[in-house]
Formats: sequence, structure tokens, C-alpha cells
Amino acid sequence: MKEFLARVEEWERIDSPWLFEKAKPTPRQPIFGKGGKFTGKFKPTGQEAMKQMEIQMGRSLSPEPGKLPDCADKNQELLRKQQAAADAVLGPLKRVVQEMERKWGVGRLKTLVPEEWALKFHSAGEKLVKAIDDADMVAIRERAEIMRRGWIKLDELASAAGAEPWQSPDVWEVRSGEKVYAIARTDFDQWSAEQKDGVVMYTLAEVAVILEAWDKQLAASELKKAFPDARLEKAKMAPPIEDDDIPF
Repeated sequence: MKEFLARVEEWERIDSPWLFEKAKPTPRQPIFGKGGKFTGKFKPTGQEAMKQMEIQMGRSLSPEPGKLPDCADKNQELLRKQQAAADAVLGPLKRVVQEMERKWGVGRLKTLVPEEWALKFHSAGEKLVKAIDDADMVAIRERAEIMRRGWIKLDELASAAGAEPWQSPDVWEVRSGEKVYAIARTDFDQWSAEQKDGVVMYTLAEVAVILEAWDKQLAASELKKAFPDARLEKAKMAPPIEDDDIPF
């Protein structure tokens, strides 16, 4: 077998000698100035360009196996500082948001004001998100202040319209077998309610969707109409009907 492999290598050396030649260094490319005059400088090689990039980034792009870079990643440090600055700028806005949500409920305030103001508020929120994505600190500071004033304006409009502040989430809990279910009256109740471990929460609208789907199979509502005093104790979904004679 070794003799055969040696013979194959011999054939390759004859047919493709360039595969066994030592790689020649790539000639450096000169840099020309105005009028095509040689400036005396050359473009950096690939290794030189890589070294320069490592210096700028503050870390080695190809560290030795098992060895950590000597310098901290300056990009990560910059991102950390930008995040800290953004958190400081967004602090006043976050405090106003928490205050308004405690007063009006999560997601409820913008439904209590004229549509024109709700659209302006939504547009301002999108612009703040874009500024955060772009890491534009000047824009973040401006947009955060606009949103802070926007929350206060919506609070004034809702109060002037006679809207009632949020009281507390309207949620019922019920046990069925080994599971506990929570039924929230509205979406706002669900958003504002405490999410408990192991408790699945539905809204009344979702319960209605489930009952509608159940009625299509079992017509349970017809039984409730016929026997209004009866109480449902057990339920199960009917298995699908399989009949090869049905052509659809």
C-alpha cells in the first residue's frame, strides 16, 4: 500500500509540480500619488492589515490555542459604556412609564385618548426604538424626553376626558383536576395581573373562542339551553370521523 501511495505522489509531482513548490511571497503593491508618481510607500500585506486591525480593536484576532487575548476587547467595553449611558438617559422615562402603568394599567392609557394622539404616541415610540438600535446617544436623549412628555400628555388627556384610573386586575382562578386556570376579564387585566407559576391565564374572549370550537363538535350550548340547571362535570373532544366513503 505504501508503495502504491508513493507511486501516486510521484505521478502528481510529474503532472502537477506546482502543488509541491514552496509558495512565493506576493509582491507588495506600490502606492502612487498625483500624476502617477510613486510615493515610496506600499500597500500593507494581509498579515500587516490583520495586525493593524488587532491594534485598533485592542485584541488578537487569532490568539494562540488555549491562550486568552492580552488586551480587553475595546468594542465590548464601548458597548458596555453606551448601554450604561442609555440606561441613565432612559431612567426618567422608565419611572414615568411605571407610574402611568400603575395608575392606568398596562397598555390601557393610549386607548383612552383621541386616536390622533394615540398615533403620535406610537410614532414617537418607534423613533425611540430606532435611536436605541442605532446607538445614537443624542437621538436617544431627545426621543426619551419626547416620550416622557408624551406619557404625561396622555395622562392629562385621559383625566380631562373623565376616564377612571385602573383599580386592580379582574381575574378569577379555578381548579380543574390537578390544574389551576386563571380567567382575566380583558386583555388589560391579563397584562396587569401577576403571572403565577403553573397557572395558565386566559381572557374571557379566549374562553369564548374555545367554547365556540367545542360547540361545533358537541353542541354543548344546546344542551345547556335544554337543561339550564345542569352543571358540566366532565368534557372531552370527540374523535375525528374517518369514513373512506366520503369523497371530501
